[in-house]
Amino acid sequence: MINRLLSFTAILALSFCSNSAQGQPGKPPTAPAPVVVGQVVRQEIGEQQSFVGSVSALRQVTVGSAVEGRVGDVLVNRGDKVAGPRELPAVDAEPARKEPGQILAQLETRTLSLQIDTANTLLTLAKDAAAELAANLPREIELAESKLEEAKARVEFSEKDLERQNRLKAQEGVVSETEYEQALTQHQVNTQLAAQAASELARLKATSDLRLRQVESRIKAAEQEILRLEDLKSKYTLRAPFDGYVINKLTEVGAWVRSGDPIAEIVHLDNLEFEFAVPQQYLGEIQRSFEEGGASLKARIEIEGLSETIEGQVDTIVPQADLRSRTLPVRAKIANVERGGLPLLRPGMIGRASLSFGERREVILVKKDALVLGGATPIVYKLVKNGDKTTVAQVSVKAGSSVGSWIEVSGNLQLADQVVIQGNERLRPDQEVSILRTSDETPPVN
Repeated sequence: MINRLLSFTAILALSFCSNSAQGQPGKPPTAPAPVVVGQVVRQEIGEQQSFVGSVSALRQVTVGSAVEGRVGDVLVNRGDKVAGPRELPAVDAEPARKEPGQILAQLETRTLSLQIDTANTLLTLAKDAAAELAANLPREIELAESKLEEAKARVEFSEKDLERQNRLKAQEGVVSETEYEQALTQHQVNTQLAAQAASELARLKATSDLRLRQVESRIKAAEQEILRLEDLKSKYTLRAPFDGYVINKLTEVGAWVRSGDPIAEIVHLDNLEFEFAVPQQYLGEIQRSFEEGGASLKARIEIEGLSETIEGQVDTIVPQADLRSRTLPVRAKIANVERGGLPLLRPGMIGRASLSFGERREVILVKKDALVLGGATPIVYKLVKNGDKTTVAQVSVKAGSSVGSWIEVSGNLQLADQVVIQGNERLRPDQEVSILRTSDETPPVN
């Protein structure tokens, strides 16, 4: 124990001697403190008001099954990015076409595929029958015309034979009654056969168009059945309706789903909206900004936990006030950004929307990082040139409205001044500094 106390005393003594030596005249001074500086900026701003709100999606949908069946495969997981349908440009002589969205899940389609194969077989049979009819129908008509010509020739021959029998009958004993009756009967038979041949030819000609239309109808019916089955089969493949992210997977392989059962939930994150509640006393100012600007009012949105400010466009004032809080929902559209391949903003995030309206005034702005808090009033350190050295002077300021990462200040600051925005936590008045970098950042347009 005594040894430890002696060692500790020795360390304290050495430390005291070292500190005393540093403060003695003739010793080298301490090195300048490294800092990052920014400009003091003068800018016109309007009255600033901020309102609490949250991010919500413009498009969010639960993809459901349009048919009943067993899930054969699920191709996405929660958090996956999926691609929706998109138009493909025309290539050479081919017209532009639409590429379907990414597959989310696949239902079993074996039975439906067999039905499609059967329908294709029936279509082939119908086409073969149509080809056969188209080839044989002219020959049938040609054969019927030949039979009619033959029947007409027989009628003409039997008619002449009957006339000859009549002449011979007039001569006693030349032609028997039996021979005459045979000739008469043969003429009548030939006449009937000719009539039948003419009727058959007329029937073939009259029904040829009908028979062709019938086989064409059978072909069309088979094609429509195939289209119906193919359309039904496409419903067994569930696809993403738009670009987005899977936020919920609601089925698994082997599950039996009915028509309307949910499969996955998808949200579109490229374009979002920030909804915030505005007390009714500010509604007139917001409405006037719409009327005067001729366009939607800009909102600067700061999301809790994120360092950057998002700009939005106020485009909707919901025309229904909350009966308890007397506030109206206001919505601003915002474009999402990616960081590390992932969207920065997500639905449900909380933040603040700052609006600028009313009379505009010219103010002095500095970066919020320039403020040093903790004392009676906020202070900033501005650069002062002392010969070939650069030191800092402490300036007490009064903070006002904020503009993104900038803030209004009033105090002994001029437009040409530079203030320390990094490395100011441990500075002392008149301390020498070395400038690592001068920020060229400017405040957003208010």
